[in-house]
Amino acid sequence: MRRVSAKGTKPGMVLAREIYDNEGYLVYQQGTMLGAEDVDKLHVSNFGEVIIEDDRLGDVLVSPMFSPELEGHLAQALKKLMLEGQDTKELDSYLVRQLAEHVRSIIQLLFPEPLGEINATGCSDLEDYDYLQPAKAACLAALIGKRLGLEPPELESLGMAAMLKDVGYLAFPAPEKEKGASGPPVKKSSKKHTAHGARLLKQSDGFAPEAVQGVLDHHERWNGSGYPGKLRGDAISQFGRILTVADNYYELVSVRPDRRALMPHEAVEFIMA
Repeated sequence: MRRVSAKGTKPGMVLAREIYDNEGYLVYQQGTMLGAEDVDKLHVSNFGEVIIEDDRLGDVLVSPMFSPELEGHLAQALKKLMLEGQDTKELDSYLVRQLAEHVRSIIQLLFPEPLGEINATGCSDLEDYDYLQPAKAACLAALIGKRLGLEPPELESLGMAAMLKDVGYLAFPAPEKEKGASGPPVKKSSKKHTAHGARLLKQSDGFAPEAVQGVLDHHERWNGSGYPGKLRGDAISQFGRILTVADNYYELVSVRPDRRALMPHEAVEFIMA
């Protein structure tokens, strides 16, 4: 098996892994031989890469730790929750439980030991960014938490915090929720979304204090340049520090309205700096 860019596919290549869209729906089955029409579609698609069969690398297994299907299901569950909340300005308890079930699926894949590769690519489609980026960030945050020795209940809380890190945007009118929009009013008001998000989680049942604090802290920075509290170093909660890394990584490697997506190594260098 080997990875190729979707734009680098050619007729006659055979898919070694299924291809799912951003909503978790199957697009191509494993074992499909790509024809000219399939290749044309992939060349103009938002898929970053595909896994193909290669006889020269027959013993090389390329397997995602978290499938695109799971990422899509997470994104769709979050989308339902956020769309419902636009009217009520609250978190629907039933939809929260549905989201938690999908988050639990992430955690189950980490035990006894995680297998496969983390998906290092970001979002290539601006339309789905608000829902797919948190899904990717939740997977990475859970893996970091596992490496740090957190137990399953803590990891579930961490995963939910990652999924709901931007839920505070529900407090703003529609134009101000558009994180891709430009202009000082949006940027100024958007800094309040962490406090609004923490308040929403605190008002809802079932969220651990660590999750609430993580949502509040996920834009703090080690050197004190973040918000809302300008906290420094270890004063930032553990969940907040984990969410900061996961959130920033997938923001940097995703296409944004004002810049290209960074390569994974560029994003890591940026975060380390």
